[in-house]
Amino acid sequence: MSVAGKYFVAPHAVWRFRQRIDSRLGYEDALAAIIRGLEQDAMAPKPLSNGAGIMIRTRGRRHGRYDFRAVVLPGEGAKPAVATVLRSGR
Repeated sequence: MSVAGKYFVAPHAVWRFRQRIDSRLGYEDALAAIIRGLEQDAMAPKPLSNGAGIMIRTRGRRHGRYDFRAVVLPGEGAKPAVATVLRSGR
């Protein structure tokens, strides 16, 4: 479990990032890529169709950064949680 920046990043989200975005990265590097993407490359969040949370798209295909979508749900603690990571879908 990791809390960094504005979001808690669930281990499942890191696993999905490695599975869907870059399988060459280890856990810590994938976690860092998610955090960096959400801090530096995020576009405006959009509500999920079911109203349960938001989707944040990143555009970071430069300098070792990645394009992906993060599903963010209200967290149980003080921070919202990145529940999973999807391909960018462009």
